[in-house]
Amino acid sequence: MNGKYQNGLAESHRNAILDVLSPYQVAHPYAQIDVRRRHGVFTGIRVIDPDFRGIFWTDRDEKIWPLLQQLPSEIFGDISMVLLLTPEEAPTFGANIEFENPLPWPDEEALLLAEAAG
Repeated sequence: MNGKYQNGLAESHRNAILDVLSPYQVAHPYAQIDVRRRHGVFTGIRVIDPDFRGIFWTDRDEKIWPLLQQLPSEIFGDISMVLLLTPEEAPTFGANIEFENPLPWPDEEALLLAEAAG
């Protein structure tokens, strides 16, 4: 499991998400689980698992959401996106591309420009 996060996702929240997903990780040792946070308003969870091959999207949801629903409401309510992908889908799936390489938000862009100007 990978606990990547940005912009101050409370480590306890990140750990809580990873903890509730740990039974899935144990049952699916080749799954890659990532948690990312941006601006205190976006929490994204991504599971890339070869065991999703041949499983409809809705059936994939049924494997993850019951675990996530165990989270306290203040953590569960912050989840903005859950990506459940096979390794083959991940490189070309639009939302995963954004997950991997997020476009800067306006305040991030201004900060990047200021840093580049020196």
